[in-house]
Amino acid sequence: MRLAAILPIRNKADLLERCLASVTAAAQQHGATQVVLVDNGSTDGSLAIQARFADRATLVTSMATRVGGVRNDGARVVPDADAFVFIDCDCEVPGTFFQDVAEVFAASGAAAVGCEVYAPSQGHWSERVWDRLHRPGGDGPRHYINSACFAIQAAWFHRIAGFDATKSSSEDVDICRRLTAAGGTMWQSERLAILHLGNPQTVAGLYRRLRWHGEGIWEPGAPVQWSVSTICLVLFPLVTVAGVVGGVHWGASHPGWAIVSLLAAPLLVPLLFVMGRAVQFRRRVPVVGGVALMLITFVARLHGVIRAVRRRTGYF
Repeated sequence: MRLAAILPIRNKADLLERCLASVTAAAQQHGATQVVLVDNGSTDGSLAIQARFADRATLVTSMATRVGGVRNDGARVVPDADAFVFIDCDCEVPGTFFQDVAEVFAASGAAAVGCEVYAPSQGHWSERVWDRLHRPGGDGPRHYINSACFAIQAAWFHRIAGFDATKSSSEDVDICRRLTAAGGTMWQSERLAILHLGNPQTVAGLYRRLRWHGEGIWEPGAPVQWSVSTICLVLFPLVTVAGVVGGVHWGASHPGWAIVSLLAAPLLVPLLFVMGRAVQFRRRVPVVGGVALMLITFVARLHGVIRAVRRRTGYF
């Protein structure tokens, strides 16, 4: 199976060499994988690192303004590929990765295959908690596969016109929905799990990334991308405001209840989300860390939504 590994790159010099070394080694081991590096305006030394792999990869420059367009530009370079394998440039793959991709395609018959990436075991606390709350393990059919490790048959990719090049984020959610709407199936296999090295290592960095995700939830002219997380995002401010109103109402007559209402309201939706994921995934989850992480997540994403609305409408 002829594979094209597409890696969009923008300012990842600190992790890029480790990523490219693993990807090119796995491509060489497979023997039928062409690696395409698509640089999108790097200014941090990433170009020099890419140049060191020029004998093992095709170097392309993309002027696209969104990552979906960058990925599409990479796919155009390999018109004869049977499948495109999109990998984020802050990930590390095992040596058998591309052979595994081909075998999972053959065994599943799916239009797209892949796996949720996993975090380093010694990383930031938020990485470990995020994995427990958001990484569904095991093999089986899926409605969503993260674009950090997403392989799609070329015929299906062209049929649905690739990634949406206008989306600022959540382009992977969009392509998965369009693929399933067109009748394509997706299959997750733990054989395709790869290590994600580029997670934020501070709460501030995590907040900025989640805020960016929030900016992509609402796009002009496009339907809202509803999910459990999005529903909780809507409920979070409503429940919080209700708690504040209740606290003010009970403030004079029942100060104890007022304090409980004010403190508990912002934590209720994060707690319900964490407990719901524990039941859904049938695994133990860190309750305190999980609630803290989801509280950060909802606040940051709401901030991103507000920024997007303000930028696109002029309100606020």
